[in-house]
Amino acid sequence: MHTRFVPSASALSLLSAAAAPAVAEEPPPLPDDPAELAADINTDIAAAEASTYMDPGSKLIGWGWNYYGQATPPAGNDYVAIAANYLHGLALKTNGSIVGWGWNDHGQATPPAGNHYVAIAAGDHHGLALAVDP
Repeated sequence: MHTRFVPSASALSLLSAAAAPAVAEEPPPLPDDPAELAADINTDIAAAEASTYMDPGSKLIGWGWNYYGQATPPAGNDYVAIAANYLHGLALKTNGSIVGWGWNDHGQATPPAGNHYVAIAAGDHHGLALAVDP
């Protein structure tokens, strides 16, 4: 047996008024320079068995279980953000390009070409990037 609740017209009116979203101002435009947008992104990410850390010099440091190279990030000191998952990692460079390392059975450690990215995320077998128009 199922019971169905049908609110009265006045209750429905109150519910829809309370659920109505507030009108927000239009967000500011994104900066043209990807490095400017990502400059404040400095995230420590801990994956299940390996960790990657971005030190204040924007150099990536990895440690932990490294069977697939997931704890061996690329060299360099021009990174603004990192994203790591269980067996792979991604890093966003100051020029807006992305590098990947670690397990790559589904292409998750092979990011797309280009230098118009401003944010990254790493899933189990995929990566995501926020891109601005080149």
